[in-house]
Amino acid sequence: MKNESIKVGDKIYSIANGSCSLNDRSGYNATVAIIIGQNSIEDIHRNLSENPTIIKFSADGVEEWKSSGLIYTGKMRIDSEFPVRIDAVTCSEVMDAVVIVEYRTPTMQDEIMAQRAQMTGLNGNISHLSKITGVGMEMQTSGQPTLEELKEAKRAEVNVACGQTICKGITVELSAGVEHFSLSQTDQLNLFGLQAQIASGVTQIIYHADGQPCRFYPASDIALLIEKAMFHASYHTTYANSLRSWIDSLETAEKLQEIYYGTDIPEEHQSEVLKNYLVQIAAMAGGEKDEADT
Repeated sequence: MKNESIKVGDKIYSIANGSCSLNDRSGYNATVAIIIGQNSIEDIHRNLSENPTIIKFSADGVEEWKSSGLIYTGKMRIDSEFPVRIDAVTCSEVMDAVVIVEYRTPTMQDEIMAQRAQMTGLNGNISHLSKITGVGMEMQTSGQPTLEELKEAKRAEVNVACGQTICKGITVELSAGVEHFSLSQTDQLNLFGLQAQIASGVTQIIYHADGQPCRFYPASDIALLIEKAMFHASYHTTYANSLRSWIDSLETAEKLQEIYYGTDIPEEHQSEVLKNYLVQIAAMAGGEKDEADT
């Protein structure tokens, strides 16, 4: 099995499979584990600092997405023994030295500052042209973003937070105890692909929890894990949709600034599907409380 990769500038880096959450729906702080190989840490840092565009490729070399909006924070840490892929023959983890670098997605403030910088540059050009031509030019831009521009930035923040929350995954109590499973796009594809094995009657299925080697899980455990994962991903997608609808309805920038991912959405902006999810979540929380009280 090959490794996934990213292209930054004109350099392509192999990365640990499943380690990249850098996409347009990743979270405020997202990381990717770059396999160091023949690269120096200084060169990696310099390249990431100078080139804002990232292209993500699958292990088969297929381009999955391209982003120019991510902001490299400069934070990195080295791990000399990091699982970078699963050996298809032995089903054991292949370890390698990686540097784990951090990105963040633009916040509303970043969007506003970028727009103001553009307006400042435009105003400077207008002033320069006026001096050269001797013609007074009345057009001056305020640099203040419109309400719709602020809404678009806030919707982008919601998309980012939703993706990060889904990718962080879930903690599930299985037959052998409580385990955590991440749900990156690759994890979801791998996990949901196991449904075919369950349907065919396989009783022991190979999978692994975060940071753990592959092992055999009872089919009932995998079925429960898939159920919880689907609920987790579907709920957050539904919640984000309703949150964006609420954003669309707002009429002032002040109200818009108060919204954040995870806040309670007014009932009038909740979709019927979200209302149904909230009822289920409340019922589950009530059941857990009843068990704790017994």
